[in-house]
Amino acid sequence: MKNLFMRLWLAVLAFFVWNGPDPLHVLAVQEPTQPGQTKPIIEHMTVIRKGVASIQVEESWFNPITGDARTDEMSYFNSVDAREKVTFRRELLVEHGTRRYAIKSVGAQLTGETWLNKVPVQYYDPYNSMFQSVAQRYKQSGWGLVGTFEFNGTGVTKVTFVDAPPQGSIGSTYTRIAYLDQATGLPVKEEFYIDNDSRPFAVHIYFFDRVNDPTGAIFKDFSGASIVEVASPSRTP
Repeated sequence: MKNLFMRLWLAVLAFFVWNGPDPLHVLAVQEPTQPGQTKPIIEHMTVIRKGVASIQVEESWFNPITGDARTDEMSYFNSVDAREKVTFRRELLVEHGTRRYAIKSVGAQLTGETWLNKVPVQYYDPYNSMFQSVAQRYKQSGWGLVGTFEFNGTGVTKVTFVDAPPQGSIGSTYTRIAYLDQATGLPVKEEFYIDNDSRPFAVHIYFFDRVNDPTGAIFKDFSGASIVEVASPSRTP
């Protein structure tokens, strides 16, 4: 758990110094390929979400060859109502989508369950790519182009999505503003607003790269959690 907490605080630090390094550069960063190594194929995405009273760090990995997927999520809650200040969960989908692991923090310990899916699961159909699936979200109906400009020497497209209550009804208007790398279509940053607020109530920062995993260790990492075999849920998300 100590290493997991360290990752959270490093991510928090990265969020607050985000305006220093060029985050768009990270979109093109890949693990250096040594002589004799193959090109990295594991897609890796990190999302740092800053809310009013919380910070969440989510890391996801996807192997487009095997379909193996993993998501780590660590959250910090700065609220007197929070049962736990820091929570952690990990989900792994392996063996061609037939086996799933769910690991979570319980106090200072990690506990986990595993089961066989009744039907094989594929997270990123029909694209077979986490990156393409993420980029496709901003091409869906409702997103509108605001403009294009340069940010730290990189072309960025600004798009917006407005969710307003039906005319004549009472409710808040929620606005999402996303900044997309023109070369990849992947998000760099998202801001979330309510009504006419000038400050966002939430900000998401995105980082993408590809990594090597020749032994498949990324998808076998249980962080020392005790794993219990359980029956498959009636519904598998």
